[in-house]
Amino acid sequence: KQSDLTYSTTILDLRISPDILLAVVKSTVELWQRLGPMYLMQPRRRHYTFTMATLSDIFSSLYNHLPATATNQDVLLLWLHECNWLFGKRLATALDRERYAGRLTMAAKKFF
Repeated sequence: KQSDLTYSTTILDLRISPDILLAVVKSTVELWQRLGPMYLMQPRRRHYTFTMATLSDIFSSLYNHLPATATNQDVLLLWLHECNWLFGKRLATALDRERYAGRLTMAAKKFF
Protein backbone atom coordinates (compact mmCIF):
# COMPACT_ATOMS: atom_id res chain seq x y z
CA LYS A 1 0.00 0.00 0.00
CA GLN A 2 1.04 3.57 -0.54
CA SER A 3 0.30 4.51 3.07
CA ASP A 4 2.70 1.83 4.33
CA LEU A 5 5.59 3.60 2.65
CA THR A 6 4.97 7.01 4.14
CA TYR A 7 5.12 6.40 7.88
CA SER A 8 8.32 6.98 9.78
CA THR A 9 10.20 4.19 11.50
CA THR A 10 9.48 3.71 15.19
CA ILE A 11 10.90 1.28 17.69
CA LEU A 12 7.88 -0.94 17.02
CA ASP A 13 8.80 -1.21 13.35
CA LEU A 14 12.23 -2.66 14.08
CA ARG A 15 13.06 -6.34 13.85
CA ILE A 16 13.70 -6.59 17.55
CA SER A 17 12.13 -9.02 19.96
CA PRO A 18 9.69 -7.40 22.39
CA ASP A 19 11.27 -9.61 25.07
CA ILE A 20 14.64 -7.93 24.46
CA LEU A 21 13.08 -4.48 24.73
CA LEU A 22 11.36 -5.41 27.98
CA ALA A 23 14.59 -6.85 29.36
CA VAL A 24 16.46 -3.66 28.44
CA VAL A 25 13.90 -1.52 30.27
CA LYS A 26 13.81 -3.73 33.35
CA SER A 27 17.57 -4.14 33.60
CA THR A 28 18.19 -0.41 33.13
CA VAL A 29 15.73 0.52 35.86
CA GLU A 30 17.17 -2.17 38.14
CA LEU A 31 20.69 -0.87 37.56
CA TRP A 32 19.62 2.71 38.20
CA GLN A 33 17.86 1.74 41.43
CA ARG A 34 20.92 -0.13 42.71
CA LEU A 35 23.43 2.59 41.82
CA GLY A 36 21.59 5.39 43.64
CA PRO A 37 22.06 4.09 47.20
CA MET A 38 25.46 2.64 46.38
CA TYR A 39 26.92 6.03 45.44
CA LEU A 40 25.48 8.47 47.95
CA MET A 41 26.26 12.16 47.52
CA GLN A 42 29.63 13.17 48.96
CA PRO A 43 31.83 16.20 48.25
CA ARG A 44 34.21 14.18 46.09
CA ARG A 45 31.32 12.33 44.39
CA ARG A 46 29.05 15.21 43.41
CA HIS A 47 28.96 13.96 39.81
CA TYR A 48 27.71 10.51 40.89
CA THR A 49 24.09 11.66 40.99
CA PHE A 50 21.96 9.38 38.82
CA THR A 51 18.53 10.89 38.23
CA MET A 52 15.49 10.12 36.11
CA ALA A 53 17.15 12.25 33.46
CA THR A 54 19.89 9.62 33.26
CA LEU A 55 17.28 6.97 32.55
CA SER A 56 15.66 9.22 29.99
CA ASP A 57 19.00 9.75 28.26
CA ILE A 58 19.60 6.02 27.96
CA PHE A 59 16.17 5.29 26.51
CA SER A 60 16.31 8.33 24.25
CA SER A 61 19.67 7.27 22.84
CA LEU A 62 18.41 3.77 22.19
CA TYR A 63 15.37 5.12 20.39
CA ASN A 64 17.24 7.73 18.36
CA HIS A 65 20.30 5.70 17.36
CA LEU A 66 18.95 2.31 16.37
CA PRO A 67 18.73 1.93 12.60
CA ALA A 68 15.68 0.36 10.97
CA THR A 69 17.79 -2.73 10.33
CA ALA A 70 18.76 -3.16 14.00
CA THR A 71 18.91 -6.64 15.46
CA ASN A 72 18.61 -7.88 19.03
CA GLN A 73 22.40 -7.87 19.25
CA ASP A 74 22.53 -4.24 18.09
CA VAL A 75 20.11 -3.28 20.86
CA LEU A 76 22.18 -5.03 23.49
CA LEU A 77 25.44 -3.53 22.32
CA LEU A 78 24.00 -0.02 22.21
CA TRP A 79 22.40 -0.52 25.63
CA LEU A 80 25.72 -1.62 27.09
CA HIS A 81 27.47 1.36 25.50
CA GLU A 82 24.89 3.84 26.81
CA CYS A 83 24.98 2.42 30.34
CA ASN A 84 28.75 2.56 30.38
CA TRP A 85 28.72 6.08 28.99
CA LEU A 86 26.07 7.51 31.31
CA PHE A 87 26.82 5.54 34.47
CA GLY A 88 30.35 4.14 34.17
CA LYS A 89 32.15 7.19 32.80
CA ARG A 90 31.23 9.25 35.86
CA LEU A 91 33.00 6.93 38.28
CA ALA A 92 36.36 8.18 39.44
CA THR A 93 37.97 5.23 41.21
CA ALA A 94 38.79 1.69 40.15
CA LEU A 95 36.77 0.34 43.08
CA ASP A 96 33.69 2.32 42.02
CA ARG A 97 34.03 1.11 38.43
CA GLU A 98 34.42 -2.47 39.65
CA ARG A 99 31.30 -2.19 41.81
CA TYR A 100 29.40 -0.68 38.86
CA ALA A 101 30.51 -3.52 36.56
CA GLY A 102 29.25 -6.03 39.13
CA ARG A 103 25.85 -4.33 39.36
CA LEU A 104 25.59 -4.13 35.56
CA THR A 105 26.38 -7.83 35.28
CA MET A 106 23.81 -8.68 37.98
CA ALA A 107 21.08 -6.67 36.24
CA ALA A 108 21.89 -8.19 32.86
CA LYS A 109 21.91 -11.75 34.19
CA LYS A 110 18.63 -11.20 35.97
CA PHE A 111 16.70 -10.11 32.86
CA PHE A 112 18.51 -11.52 29.81
